[in-house]
Amino acid sequence: YPKEAAEAGIAGEVSLLLDLAADGSVAAVEVERAAPAGVFEAAAVEAARQWKFRPDADDGVARVRRVRVPISFAPDKRATDQGGQE
Repeated sequence: YPKEAAEAGIAGEVSLLLDLAADGSVAAVEVERAAPAGVFEAAAVEAARQWKFRPDADDGVARVRRVRVPISFAPDKRATDQGGQE
């Protein structure tokens, strides 16, 4: 979660398109849409690059695929009530 957005109490959503390699790793990340624009995209992409998925197998053969992943960002009320301090 971007620190500035958390401190300001900003919420948003990013929709990512992920290209998954045959081994389940994320081969490519594309931002499909984001609201508000310019706030959460970098954090969403950075997180997605670290993910690992179970390989999708068709007749026992792993295959490459593309998936859409929505990510919602909502500030922790405790953090915003305390000026970003937990």
